[in-house]
Amino acid sequence: MNTFPIILEKLIFGTFNEQKDVREDFGKFVDYSSKNKIKINIGAMEYYVSSMFACVYKNNRDENEIIDIRKEKYKLVNQACTNVFINQQIRESFLSLFSHSQKVYFAFNRLAYLYKCKKSKLGCNSDMYLNPISENSANVLSIIHENTKYLFTLNDLKKIIKQSLLNHDELYSDPLPIKNPYNNLPFSKSNLYKIYFFIKKSSYLVPTPFEFYFQCDFSLRQLLNNYEPYLRNMSIKACAKNEDSYQNNIEYIHNMIENYNLLHIDNQILIDEDFPQHALMNTFRLYIPYYLKSVFSLSISEKNEYKFLIHAMLYNFQQKNSNFGRKYFKKEYNYRIKKSSLKKNFHTQSTSFESPLVLYNSYKNCHKSVENNYAPFVNSYLDYNSKTKQNTHIRFTENMVGLFNITYDTDVDQDESQEMGSVS
Repeated sequence: MNTFPIILEKLIFGTFNEQKDVREDFGKFVDYSSKNKIKINIGAMEYYVSSMFACVYKNNRDENEIIDIRKEKYKLVNQACTNVFINQQIRESFLSLFSHSQKVYFAFNRLAYLYKCKKSKLGCNSDMYLNPISENSANVLSIIHENTKYLFTLNDLKKIIKQSLLNHDELYSDPLPIKNPYNNLPFSKSNLYKIYFFIKKSSYLVPTPFEFYFQCDFSLRQLLNNYEPYLRNMSIKACAKNEDSYQNNIEYIHNMIENYNLLHIDNQILIDEDFPQHALMNTFRLYIPYYLKSVFSLSISEKNEYKFLIHAMLYNFQQKNSNFGRKYFKKEYNYRIKKSSLKKNFHTQSTSFESPLVLYNSYKNCHKSVENNYAPFVNSYLDYNSKTKQNTHIRFTENMVGLFNITYDTDVDQDESQEMGSVS
């Protein structure tokens, strides 16, 4: 950034890098002004030009006072343009000078960048799977980071981005800065912009969390404040698919069934305590995201709706697989001891998973109106629910059958409401 005042000095006074010493000594400033006449008449704008010089050189002298030179520069230009006491001709002359300085400054920046691209050493020549890649390939991006050139494929970049922004701790979103995996240092903001527009120009879609991150000016705090409900839902999906969360998912399944049984005394799902865990996981793995949303979603409306949906799904499962999870004994002849014995078995067979939402039931007309997209078994559970007074914590409107518009009681527990937060 110190290059800009040098360019400005050259255009105005014709000297090179003498303003730094001149600004520190008033006597030198008087001698300098008498020897070097201003080449461009800026009149009353000389105050703003002097302020630009002072801003840069003061920032270099005083380490305790850090000034954002880029913001200060444009702030001074804005003040100059809005000052009603300055002649229009002088203002245009000043803006022309500033634009010329900026053009030269950006040209030098571009030259420095091209030099770095050509002379920087190569930090890697393979992707994250150790496959050799070339800088000239269509889906390969070259990034200058910490004076070293790194090559990344588009797929590797998307994985790095998602892993960082969707990081969570027990489903509580904790986005991390996007780092270079080769040196474990965060990418600069200019690197992030380059990555974003590289993906944008490609045939791939920009990952949704990265799009939100871009809209937040790459601010992690703003991303968390504006899009935490979305991040929470993505964490829920990742948790259900993560094999490392196997024991947690088993616990979620038991809690889900226990909560269902408390509200459905006559239609309980009874799982034997010795029932094999792998069979339980294979059967209810796809139910976990719906249950987690009903418990951990930050959207109150979504949380209430998924409470209803998970109960409908489990009720439908119980009706079609009433013996699932139960233990039975089968008489078998044991040839080793030459006598019959009872062998313990479990009912592990069940019907396939049924989604409660039929999103493309009317694909041709779904863009025209909001239609009922619930599966038939959800409609049946709604009738059962109204007859048996289940789920009394949810109040259904009269047109629920047709449009499934749900309104909810306002007597939500205060602590629970604060935990869920607001809907973005």
